[in-house]
Amino acid sequence: MAGLKVASKDAMPRAIAALPETERLDVLWRLISDAYHEGENLRNKGDSAGSKAAWLRLSQYADQAWAIGPRHPEHPSAGSAMFDAHINLGTVALWDGDVRTALAHLKAAPDVVPSDTLKYNGGIASNRLVRYLLKAGEHDAVAEYCDRMAKINALESKHLTATAQAIRAGKMPEWYQMLTEGETTRQ
Repeated sequence: MAGLKVASKDAMPRAIAALPETERLDVLWRLISDAYHEGENLRNKGDSAGSKAAWLRLSQYADQAWAIGPRHPEHPSAGSAMFDAHINLGTVALWDGDVRTALAHLKAAPDVVPSDTLKYNGGIASNRLVRYLLKAGEHDAVAEYCDRMAKINALESKHLTATAQAIRAGKMPEWYQMLTEGETTRQ
């Protein structure tokens, strides 16, 4: 991407789409994350138009990842790009009040092309979509997601299973309680 010159952020998705597929997969995971965080920051600052523009780029990058990732299952970033696209777009949908779309992304995330990065992609507590869906009362969907991810994610398997069990027992997982307690004390 060193030689790639882009006039504006709006032109970036087209510039990325012009790259060969494997080169796109090298950068899409990062662009998806960057667009999500930019949109979140702008949303928190009250810039609705800016956040929508960032999340439109996120959606365009996600579409590219979902289109080319399955054609290159051996690529180390294919699974991460597709997985992160689902998690981030699901979070955006939830913020827009679209629980059904958020749940569809949560359900689709474990079905992406399996990769070594997903096997060792830790941090259920850092997954905003899971956290916000728990907060919204979508306990069964989150427990099912945790069960499915426990079969994929070697690093977090025991923690994911424990999370699903806690939710089904009517208890919020310890990590969730700690995070929401921290949110309450900051307000």
